[in-house]
Amino acid sequence: MKPMKKGPGQYTGKITLTSCMAILLTAALLLSGCGVQMEKKQSTSASLKDDYYAAVNAEVLNSHKAAGENGSWNWFWDLTDKAKKEQEDIVKTAAENVSKNGEAIKAADSSSYRIGELYLMASDQTARDKSGVVDLNTLMKPVMDAKNVQDMMDALAVLQYQYGFNSLLNTDVYIPDDDPGTNAVRITALNYILLADDFVSSDEEDGSKSLFTGDLLKLMKAAGQNVSSKDMEDIYQFLKTAAAASNAGKKAIVQNTDSTKTETSSSAQNAAVKKPSDLSIEKAMSISDLTKHYSNINLSEVLGRIFKTPPLTVRIEDDGNLDTVNSYLTDQNLQMLKNYAYLVNLTKFAPYLSTEISDAYQVIQKNHFGDEDSEDSENTKESGSKKAASLEKQVYSLLNWDTAKIYCSQNFDEAKKAGVEKLVNEILAQYKTMLQKEDWLTESTRSKAIEKLEKLKLRIGAPDDLVRYLSSWTPDKSKSYFGNVLAIASEASIKKYDSAGKKADRTVWQVLPQDCNPCYYPTDNSINIPVAVMFEPYFSVEQTEEQNLGALGTIIGHEITHAFDDLGHLYDANGDYRNWWTKADETAFGQRAQAIVAYYSAYKTPGAMQQDGTYTLGENIADLGAMHCLTEIVKSQHLSADRFFRAYANSWASVTNSMTDALVSGMDEHASDKVRVNAVLASNSLFYETYQITSANGMYLAPKTRVALW
Repeated sequence: MKPMKKGPGQYTGKITLTSCMAILLTAALLLSGCGVQMEKKQSTSASLKDDYYAAVNAEVLNSHKAAGENGSWNWFWDLTDKAKKEQEDIVKTAAENVSKNGEAIKAADSSSYRIGELYLMASDQTARDKSGVVDLNTLMKPVMDAKNVQDMMDALAVLQYQYGFNSLLNTDVYIPDDDPGTNAVRITALNYILLADDFVSSDEEDGSKSLFTGDLLKLMKAAGQNVSSKDMEDIYQFLKTAAAASNAGKKAIVQNTDSTKTETSSSAQNAAVKKPSDLSIEKAMSISDLTKHYSNINLSEVLGRIFKTPPLTVRIEDDGNLDTVNSYLTDQNLQMLKNYAYLVNLTKFAPYLSTEISDAYQVIQKNHFGDEDSEDSENTKESGSKKAASLEKQVYSLLNWDTAKIYCSQNFDEAKKAGVEKLVNEILAQYKTMLQKEDWLTESTRSKAIEKLEKLKLRIGAPDDLVRYLSSWTPDKSKSYFGNVLAIASEASIKKYDSAGKKADRTVWQVLPQDCNPCYYPTDNSINIPVAVMFEPYFSVEQTEEQNLGALGTIIGHEITHAFDDLGHLYDANGDYRNWWTKADETAFGQRAQAIVAYYSAYKTPGAMQQDGTYTLGENIADLGAMHCLTEIVKSQHLSADRFFRAYANSWASVTNSMTDALVSGMDEHASDKVRVNAVLASNSLFYETYQITSANGMYLAPKTRVALW
């Protein structure tokens, strides 16, 4: 499934700014008058009544302020790092056990055996260097020996089906956001090596070109390819031309979207409601029409090598460059196309090849993409440690569900499961009461909303049938490490392509237990609360009821509310994209959503950038709905509101510098963490009662300006 999901986390990976991005952003801040003080200061003397977030979190923010000097910190990242470290330990322990006990481990724990054997292969650099790129070259031989473009495309199609190789016609099988009942076929974007925008930006052009004629040329030569600087420049020019066409196509889509918005702007509710991303950026196309775009090849022959039953229609992710790519699919360009095909697959699989190849690839990642996980090629103690961690990451990423099985055995027990399920059931019961009391809903829509709530799939911790997700791969010591990686990739690739056109299985878990990424999927109406988030400060069987409700409880309420936000409410109880609202309810929803847009766009709190209420609408609806639901539970159970609110504020404690904050604010659908606390509480009645907030306090907002949807 394409992960059109809604989650609470601001972002799940640390942001590394390239020097170019930093320079551009600094200039933008200066020009916009945002000030030159790049380090955001947190007040340690803030009052609960004036700046609740800063007052509650003063100590924790001060203890983590160093992290904000070069990037950011929050609790989600702490738990993400914790999960990564535990997965690394799982891999190392499995390898040690296999080394000591061999086949005995295979009989006792097949997952541990697979993980251990794969890591031993990955860390045997002598064997990897000996095998070099032999396996890759063997597979690519039919491509590189092709006498014409059609033969080359046919050979690439076979590799695409078998192992997920890249081609000049990349395909995917996925569950569309707007038609989630069937596994559809999508034509995905060309692999540009870089971002497509890098080819059309004058600021990036010189650096992009030098990447191809410099480090990528070295990588190709390290793989034994007899290519010249001119050959690599030809690939660059091909991608530059395709990127320009793609960019023009995207601009046309944006213009059409803006035109549609203008036509419907008289209706307030339309301006506040999203469409599934598929409807905005993808285009359905019949195979007969697609064939016209790919007139230089026999398209049905190519697709016939990928799909058991070739599709009649496909979705197009990037239709702007179809004709441009087709114009290059001629025998005159055959050698350039072969070199391109080899290059994109070399970069795809470089981390699994020889030392020379993997180290050269790491240099590219570090020099051109600012990859903080890449290490210097010097044999220092630190780089050796980083390389080991990189291998461990390869293994647990390739065998993610086998790793999940062991991770859950170490971190998920009946007490934790029961505690979280109790939270979920309390929140669902209160949410049902909320829906029953909403005075702006008609009975028809109310009954359908309650039905959707009652049919919500609860994916708590890990699947009971986790064994169904485990790899069936068996380690083969007669093959190279890369050969075994290909076997693992083949299992997933064949399964994916063979599912095309079949009914989608919406019972499948999309989130790994070890991923700290709680979220809601509208296309199967499910909330996903993975094991990785079930730690302090979010949850513990040792924490008070108020702490668990204020932290993990509000996350659960947030995810449930996503079922009824500006996007989620467009999906029914089964997860189908279908309008189940009366016209009157739809209008009322839009009016309330517009009030939330205006509220967040105007909201100001010390030390936080101005928010875009439209862009962050869905997350803001979820935050507000969760707080309303959870405070009703606090009141009904006569719990301490003070402890509850403090736990909520602490759960969003984060440290960042102004540069990172400014960059993320334009890319993230979540409001800043401070606003997520103060703006939500400033619209909650129990907050005012608990702290006797008056018009003299900074947290006060006049009742008429406070907002709520659910």
